[in-house]
Amino acid sequence: MGLRAVVYYMTTTLLAVILGIILVVTIKPGTKDQSKETSNRDEVSALATFLNLVRNLFPDNMVEMCFRKKVPKMMKNLATNETYSKVVTGEGTNMLGVVSVSIMIAACINHIGEKAEALLKLFEAINEVSIILVTAFIWYSPIGVLFLVMSEVIKQEDPRTAFSKLAFYCLTVLLGLGLHGFITLPLTYYAIIRKNPFKFIKGMLPAMLTALATASSLATLPVTMRNLEINNKVDPRVIAFVAPVGANINMDGTALYEAVAVIFIGQTVGKEMDFVKVLTIRLVMVLCWRCVAVVLALC
Repeated sequence: MGLRAVVYYMTTTLLAVILGIILVVTIKPGTKDQSKETSNRDEVSALATFLNLVRNLFPDNMVEMCFRKKVPKMMKNLATNETYSKVVTGEGTNMLGVVSVSIMIAACINHIGEKAEALLKLFEAINEVSIILVTAFIWYSPIGVLFLVMSEVIKQEDPRTAFSKLAFYCLTVLLGLGLHGFITLPLTYYAIIRKNPFKFIKGMLPAMLTALATASSLATLPVTMRNLEINNKVDPRVIAFVAPVGANINMDGTALYEAVAVIFIGQTVGKEMDFVKVLTIRLVMVLCWRCVAVVLALC
């Protein structure tokens, strides 16, 4: 059951990423009403990006990883006039390091068992407090986001062009989510189960509305589990395993949105990326650490 769940989650996430890349490359929202521009930004190789991700998975300091991260920076060798990659320490949270260290700590707690129960309760308490704080932040976040967007729009020389790009970007993401939610996933369901997927979706409608209102998979999880058991008659033993794992790692919408965002930003600054490079970066960033997390969790 675990293997099937992981394969399904990784497959749907991969399909979402590919769909997002196809749409953003086809529609090109970042190049709308934009004159030809040249970018003087330094080129960062795909190898340097991948190696940087590997380095971040194993942080040198557990405290430092919460505030600083190692990033590749392209340096110029004046003697040979060659560009090479140098890893430097920059500001920002090393999320990959946080995830990998958290997985290791969780595995150790699970291995030790009863002796580590106090530490487990501490983390559970921190999690509950964090949820309350995040909920409070969410209520005020629209105000902060409004002013952040306004400040960036004011900086634009041509706000009309900026709004045009953002509008096409939003339409691209919404189109991708619609195609993935109403075509890709139903076809996948029908191919595997050989039943009407929209009947299953109808049973999950309360959970979908809750997800739309809260924009949180974890907040929707109790409603999802109840709809699966009561409306769609799924075995509770299957729900208890598959639903919580899916709420944490099955981020199809996020994967699609991030795939579109990466290429959109490149188009906005006048830097076109080929399909192979974009696909490589997105697969590494979106799928790699989730695969590691799932494998370790199942082990």
